[in-house]
Order: sequence, then structure tokens, then C-alpha cells
Amino acid sequence: MKKLSLFFAFAILLLNIANNYTFSQWVQLEGSYDGYMTCFAKSGDNIYAGSFYKGVSFSSNNGQSWIQTSLGNIDIRAIAISGNYIFAGSSTVLPCGTGYLYVSSNGGKNWNQTGLNNIGIRSLIVSGNQIFAGTETNGIYLSSNNGLNWQHRGLDSQFVRSLAIEGNSIFAGTMNDGIRISTNSGLYWSETAINNGAIYSIVTSNNKIYASTSNHGIVISSNSGQTWSQTTICSNLVNSLFLKGDTIYAGAGLNNGVYYSTNSGQNWIQTSLNNKSIYAILSNGNILLAGSFNSGIYFSTDNGSSWRKTGLNPGDVRKIVSQNENMYSGTVDGLLHSSNNGLNWQQIRFNDTLIYSLAVLNNNLFVISQFGVFKTSNGGINWLKNNIGNNNIFAFETSANMLFAGSMGAGVYASSNNGDNWIQTSLNDKSIYSLKFSGGILFAGTNLNGVLKSSDYGQTWSQTSLNDKAIASIEVSGNLVFAGTYYNGGLFMSTDSGENWNLTSLENQTVNALKIYGNNLFAGTENGVFMSTNNGQNWIEKNHGFFFPEKVYSLSIINNYIWAGTKDNFIYRRQIEDITSSVNNTEIIPDSYQLFQNYPNPFNQLSIIQFKVPSLSFPNASIGGYP
Repeated sequence: MKKLSLFFAFAILLLNIANNYTFSQWVQLEGSYDGYMTCFAKSGDNIYAGSFYKGVSFSSNNGQSWIQTSLGNIDIRAIAISGNYIFAGSSTVLPCGTGYLYVSSNGGKNWNQTGLNNIGIRSLIVSGNQIFAGTETNGIYLSSNNGLNWQHRGLDSQFVRSLAIEGNSIFAGTMNDGIRISTNSGLYWSETAINNGAIYSIVTSNNKIYASTSNHGIVISSNSGQTWSQTTICSNLVNSLFLKGDTIYAGAGLNNGVYYSTNSGQNWIQTSLNNKSIYAILSNGNILLAGSFNSGIYFSTDNGSSWRKTGLNPGDVRKIVSQNENMYSGTVDGLLHSSNNGLNWQQIRFNDTLIYSLAVLNNNLFVISQFGVFKTSNGGINWLKNNIGNNNIFAFETSANMLFAGSMGAGVYASSNNGDNWIQTSLNDKSIYSLKFSGGILFAGTNLNGVLKSSDYGQTWSQTSLNDKAIASIEVSGNLVFAGTYYNGGLFMSTDSGENWNLTSLENQTVNALKIYGNNLFAGTENGVFMSTNNGQNWIEKNHGFFFPEKVYSLSIINNYIWAGTKDNFIYRRQIEDITSSVNNTEIIPDSYQLFQNYPNPFNQLSIIQFKVPSLSFPNASIGGYP
């Protein structure tokens, strides 16, 4: 029997498990989930977007909101659509790249690997029933049966970054040898006059070929590449080109944004999107989309004169709060708002601003940002800045009519008049990462000195015995105090209001967030969400529904849901009653390695093997047969 990869058996196992899950799971809410966009493609009313880290997402409303397909956590560099088939090519440059070409026949709900794998797919283009794939290591391949079989079509050992078709000619942009042309479906290739340097993008229209190059900027040819003329963009790195009628759009790198020309490149105008690196451009009707390197997707309805971001934008979700019928999310890229219980989000303020935390007190919403603390009492129509010294504020806590702010290097500040005035407490020389007020005691988590506490609203402080950890999160229930640490220090617990501490069994973890609901303790870590029903003695992994064990930075319980804010702006929610009542065997962390009998037996290529490991890891093994 031939050797079979464990990945193949494990994939079948996952499919079998997925088909039999009946318990609650995390639901990912709409948004543009990764800041590093690479490519676009459209089919009917659906637009598909590829990204460096989060695979393929799609939008059915002109990019206003996005949903990730089941192809997630993979570096995608090219997307093409042929009839009902969507092709997505993965690079090998990043660790999350597989080098495979994937195909979906049901709108991205399910994906399969094609026979083209392990070589890195950088460009795709469709012509009739033919699809051409440009690879990172071995030139070009052709399939005429929707990716079932592939033929190598030359340019051996070439890195083919871009492809375009004009009439019977195929143009291939390489990373070192300029532009090549073939007039017989890739059987033979010849040089064009641009025969050196990297070619980042090629587009064609009405016998004109536009190419963005490393040596000459944007060039144009009207005679199939025999001769080229240089446009006035001759120095900026241009990652992408897109033609819309007589207008050509250029997505520039080095934070130069989007340019356009209406006279074949003789003159270029920089749009108002002028401070982002743009990797992909697409239009759908009167909507123009631009995918950026680290700031998500922007859209314009006036041909690029003005732009705004779509859906959820990239950046870690640091805090989620509710106020009346509204929800707010603070991210490293601004403030988001939802009026329908988190189903849809829109950025409303503080674009490109790092937000550390949010708080609500007496009908005031407070935003704690890199530029200070702001508050609004009318739903964000007007904002006032609160002056709290000259220090960055990292942590915020409310209690009755009191506000507490934790600063960088200047300790804790307090306000008794809704933040209009602030007084520095006696804890005035430490960096504060977390604050929690409960039962008349204010706990402060520091960057180097563990947990301190005050029982007189910050007038005096005492050091607890947890005195040498960086504290990311604190949660309190009666006399029980929990402290989550940075740098994989684990979760500590005190049973006497913080006097003495012990490390719980959730060790070797960075615990960014904590939340208590009844007898249940939730911990948001770099490896997802864990739940304990016995004060941290044992833990159950609660990651079902995540595409991957997410880095969870915030946890909130709002409107009968538990909400998780994660890295790269994933916002998830899960019904709180379901997550606390459903304890499934697949979510319990085993305490030892276990390997179960394969079924069916004797072993064949459809056999399923179930196994368990006592920690989050990526097992690497193979299954050997008989000689």
C-alpha cells in the first residue's frame, strides 16, 4: 500500500466531525477580516477578495460587508473565476502559504485542492474554457477541464507574477526577465521589448497593453509588446493596474495610494486615497474597490474622488461595549458601531487610530486612544477630549460615579465628575495595563510589578504577593481574584482578595481577557477561548467555530451572547447559555496522547483515524502501509 499523508485522513476526520456537530459554536460576524489584501475577482453580484493571512472572503453587496469563506488562514495571491468555478492560488512565501491551487464550485462554501500543488501560485487568468496559472518556481500551467488536469506550458523555472490576454496573445510578467508573449496557448514564448526586471501587473484593452514594471514604472504598448512607451509614472512601485472604460487605475506601494489616468497614461492624478499601499483594484458597476497592504478594503462611488472603508477593518479588537441599543468596538484602527446586535459594523470615528479600551458611564461613551481619552454623550455626534496628564492611557475602569485610568509610567488617575477633571492617585510611577473594581477594592495590573490593590479609591495602595508579572487582565468574583499575564505566564488565582496567589492549570499561556458568568470563568488567550467551571482547576477549550485558534484580545457578555474580539478584526459571538451548557468531548483538553482504531478496518484511503493530544500543537506524522 502506498504511503498516505496523515493530513488526508485528518481532513476526512474533520469533515466527519463537522457533519455531526450539533452544539453551539462561535459565529463570525461580517467584515473585511484581514488588513493585507492581495487580489479581487467578481462573478455576478459576488466579489471575492484574497489576503495574505486569512484566505478568501466574499461580499454580495458591493463590498459593504464581507464574509470569510471556508478557505481561511492561507496566503492567497491570485483569484480567477470560470463559470461556476472559483480558483484561488496560494503562495509559498509566507508560513501560512501552501503553494496549492484551490477550486470551489459552490461559491466558496467548500474548496478542494487541484492537482497543481507545492509550487506557489502567483497569477491566474481565464480564457474561454482554459485557465492559465503562473507559478513561483516553474513557469506556467494550463488546464482545460476546470483544474482537474494540468499541462506545463513553458517558462521553466520562471516566477510568473502577472498574466493578461489580448486576442490570441498571452502576456506573462516575470520577476526577472520582463514580459513574455505567446500566441499559441503557451506552447512557445518569445521576448518583448521589455525583457528585464520585474513585472507586477499587466492589463489589456482595445489592443493596448499596460504593464507596471520595476525598471520603467508604467509602460504602454499598442503593437503586442514590440515597442513600449513610458508614462509619467516612472518611479513609484505600482502593484496593481485596473481598467474601467477609458480610465486606468494604478494601485501604488510605499503608501502612495491610488492614481488614475483618462488619457492613456499621459497624465496621472492621485486620488484622496493617498497614504496607503494598494495591492488590488476592482470595480463593480459604479463601485470602485481598493485592497490595501495593512488597512483592509476601501471603496469609492465617485470614481476615486473620495473613499471610505468597508465593513470591519483590520486591527486587533481591544474592547466591545454596549450602550442602550448600540454596540461599539475599539480596534487598533478606529471605532466601530453596530445598531443590530453586532450583525453589521461601520467605522464611525477615529480612523487609523489605536484604541486601547472603551467604557460606558452615566450615558457617556469613553474612548481611550493613542491620542488621549475622548467622551461623547450624544452617540458620537460630538466629542470632548479629557486631559489626563501627558501620558498614554492603557486601561480604564468604572465604578458607580467614579472613573479610573491606568497610564504609561504615571500610575492610576481618578475622576468623580465624568472625566472632566482627573487626580493622580498615590500609585504614580508604574505602567498600568489592567484595572478592575469590585467589592470596594480597586485592583491594578502593572507591566513589571504584578497586582496592586487599593480599598480607598486609590488614595493608598498595597503590593500583593503577585509582584513580578506583567498583568494583562483581571477579573473578580467575591473573594476570588484572577489575574491573566503576558508572555505566556499563565493565569493566577487568589482566594483572599489578592493577598496570596497560585498558578492555575491554565499555564504557559498569555491571557489577554477574562470574563465571569455565573460559575463559569472564560479566558481569552493567544490560542483561543478556554472555560473553567471550577475556578481554574480544569479547563475546556471553547474554540469550535473559529477558523483557527484565534488570538483573543477581548471578551464581553452582552445581550445573552459572549463576544470575542480577536486579532485582525475578527468579531465572534456565541450564545452564552449554549456555551455554558454544552460540554462536548471534542472541546475537552485530554490529559494524555490517545490514538484510536481506524474505521473502516482493514485500512483504506477512506479510513478515519481519530487522535487526541494534550495541548494545542500541529502533529506531524505519516501513515505507512504494507510493502
